[in-house]
Amino acid sequence: MTWMPRTLYLIGCWLLLFAGVQLIPALYAVGLENKLIFESFALSIFINGFIGAVLYFGFQNAKRSKSLRVMILLPLFAYAATGLGSALPFIFYYPATPLITTFFEGVSMITTMGSSVLREGVTEPYALVLWRALASWCGGLGIMVMALTFLMRVNIGAMQLYPSEFSKGNKGAALGSIFSVSQSLIKPYSLLTLFAIFLFLLVGEGLDTALIRGLSIVASAGIVMAGDTSATIASVPLQGAYMLLMTLVLINIDILYAAGRQNRKTKVKSLEFRLLPTMLIWAISCLIVIQFLTGQSVNIFDLYFMMVSAMSTTGYVLADWVGIGSSGLASSVVFLVLALIGGGVLTTTGGIRQMRFLIMVAQGRAEVSRLAHPNGVHSLKFGRRTIASHDMNAVWLLVVGFLMAFVFGTVLLSIFSHPVEDSVAMTVAALTSSGPLAELISPNFPGFSMLGAVEYFILSMLMLFGRLETSLVIILTARFFWRK
Repeated sequence: MTWMPRTLYLIGCWLLLFAGVQLIPALYAVGLENKLIFESFALSIFINGFIGAVLYFGFQNAKRSKSLRVMILLPLFAYAATGLGSALPFIFYYPATPLITTFFEGVSMITTMGSSVLREGVTEPYALVLWRALASWCGGLGIMVMALTFLMRVNIGAMQLYPSEFSKGNKGAALGSIFSVSQSLIKPYSLLTLFAIFLFLLVGEGLDTALIRGLSIVASAGIVMAGDTSATIASVPLQGAYMLLMTLVLINIDILYAAGRQNRKTKVKSLEFRLLPTMLIWAISCLIVIQFLTGQSVNIFDLYFMMVSAMSTTGYVLADWVGIGSSGLASSVVFLVLALIGGGVLTTTGGIRQMRFLIMVAQGRAEVSRLAHPNGVHSLKFGRRTIASHDMNAVWLLVVGFLMAFVFGTVLLSIFSHPVEDSVAMTVAALTSSGPLAELISPNFPGFSMLGAVEYFILSMLMLFGRLETSLVIILTARFFWRK
């Protein structure tokens, strides 16, 4: 098991990182003289720091590995470990809460799902909300790092077709490139976050509020402010700021960074970026037709907000959204499809991602062309790159895994006496990491509170499977993976 030492070393690095980030809300709690919150974070920092230090110093001399098992098992172990590490402050602050419930909270944060069981119907202290936003922000960065290292090296979902500037130099072992890729991504990710915070300040939000909103929106997490009980956006300026930022979140971060640091001569080579306006126009056209045919009032501003909210998998819901009437079911189907597609492959959004969707559309067109011209030569292209058969198989493996998880999740949750529409809403929200979106898919959804331990476990696994791109989980069932 030569892959284990390096895996434990990297898990130790991530636990130390989370222990360091937890110092921020802990110090904030000291400033407010909130002893209970400070003690909760202090215990969490000690446990995360101690375990992380033991793993870091104990295995820091471990050799880098190119083993397939490392690249498959490390993301799974890392997400589970950091999910539990993120949940520790809630375990100590809510001692009467079952462990599986707090674990759900932790996984919801690092997978950027954003939903909470503990906050429903209560006002949570700001320090804990700040930790939710920070943990989700770190989780969003980890998602993109995983895409450029593990997913690209194993070609999960045809990731090798994506020509990212940040992947240059990622030619050796995936574990050796994690740190270099993280250093490349941290600058544009931080700049986007600062821009989001500044924009919220510009529309009149206070610094504490703008900080939470900025961290969570960049991570595509539907986290709400202390004092709020649901993700509602009321004022027009705030709604406009969210619309702009959710649209930016849909775009691959390397494209945003290239456009920001260069001049107007910047050439956009991303096929996803060029086709994104077309997808948005089609989606909003469907919503307008649905609203018109059902006799609902058509507000383009609100429709666009709800559309990018679903597609960016942030899941925010307008306070005055009226799509629950006769257009509710049809609109829910549109929102569900948008959430399943998601944003670009190098974003913090969930879903199968736009690149995979475009590849499937390209294959569909090729099959239609083959029917019309059976003797012709038909090659699949994604931009200037040829889609090989193994790339196409990788895409379909991911999609099939996603659909299997969707079916099993819906069936298992329905077994526990949940209505089918609520089971679908919870499953989609967990798989696509778009927690508040459940209210759009099922308008009568009561929330994630009052569920049983088994349901929280199922949803936690669905969140992990969705972020691990499902193909990684399917590989674990293959015999060759466990052979020496």
